[in-house]
Amino acid sequence: MKCTAKPLKLCWIRNHDYICNTVRLQQIHFFVVLSACILTCSNILAQGQKSIPKAPVYDTIITHMGDVDMIQIRQNGDMVLLEGFQKNGKQDGVWTSFHESGFPSSVTTYRSGVLFGTQLLFGPDGYTEQMATYKNSMLNGPFRVYFKGARLNKEIYYTDGIEDGFRKVYYAEGGIQEDGRMKMGKREGLTIWYYVNGNKAVEYEYKDGEQHGKAVVYNESGVVTEMGMYTKGLKTGHWKIFSEYGQLKEEGEYMNDKKYGEWKTYDIKGNFLKNIKY
Repeated sequence: MKCTAKPLKLCWIRNHDYICNTVRLQQIHFFVVLSACILTCSNILAQGQKSIPKAPVYDTIITHMGDVDMIQIRQNGDMVLLEGFQKNGKQDGVWTSFHESGFPSSVTTYRSGVLFGTQLLFGPDGYTEQMATYKNSMLNGPFRVYFKGARLNKEIYYTDGIEDGFRKVYYAEGGIQEDGRMKMGKREGLTIWYYVNGNKAVEYEYKDGEQHGKAVVYNESGVVTEMGMYTKGLKTGHWKIFSEYGQLKEEGEYMNDKKYGEWKTYDIKGNFLKNIKY
């Protein structure tokens, strides 16, 4: 199916000067027209229309404001799709894109053509969906994602585009699901996962991205069901396994993630039953 979206045309408005056909604007034109093509064709297929509707017209307006230009891309002369500032041919300052309703879909800060500062993404319903902080077009600092209704979904910290710092994930109901730290893309230190009811699910210690150190596993009622140690991602040393009520069931040694030597077993009352050799 041939797309009929037209190239952007120059729009003349009294008391404004305009420039067109810069490399930067040609790139913006291409993506806007391509998006319009995809949206138009998708609507036709979904609605089963036999004829192609009249394609929208996109106008680029450039307003000279001293050493900067204000850029606006409009659809059919009135609906603003994108606007922002350009300095020396590069995006500079705040750029805003819009939903068809006219409500902002994104607010992004640039410095000399690169992402630098805060970026906000909004859903068509007006709720904030994401907030990120950039430096030289790479994520730096807090990165937050939100459930519909502005409830926090996750909060992650970055350094030069790599996860580095606190990492927290939340359930849609509002309780915390994961609480830990990252060090240059790898888990480091203690990470705790939680059940929806707020009780702990597991506690793992990490070193250089691998489980290393103390490990505790809980059931949904908050009772410890396993306890032991990891070394470079493998179970090692003395481990204890408990019943769902917290009664000791087994204990023994692990070596290279496998049970080793003699393991003691106990009945439901905690009385010793027998040794099992591995």
